[in-house]
Amino acid sequence: MPDLPLKNFSIKVLDVVDVVLSKLTRFNRQDADDIREMVERDLVDHGRLVARFNAAADWFSIDARVSQLPRYLKNLRTIEHDFLDVQPSDIELPEGAEG
Repeated sequence: MPDLPLKNFSIKVLDVVDVVLSKLTRFNRQDADDIREMVERDLVDHGRLVARFNAAADWFSIDARVSQLPRYLKNLRTIEHDFLDVQPSDIELPEGAEG
């Protein structure tokens, strides 16, 4: 089969930090392995990760996901401790987040 030129074709991908954040919701063994691999490849900037987590937490504070934020924060702190080897970030969850 010959190579055909592509027209009107674009690819959009999530930023690595957004991929990590999306994996915090389920955070099973495969998610942890994926995050560990991204960290080992030096693709995860801790400061950007925390900033995006705070932005997402702000957004989640206005919908039903607010009650899940403590679990997401616990998972973030696992990543910080186990994969990034940094101290847990001082993150204050919005009002309504059960903990």
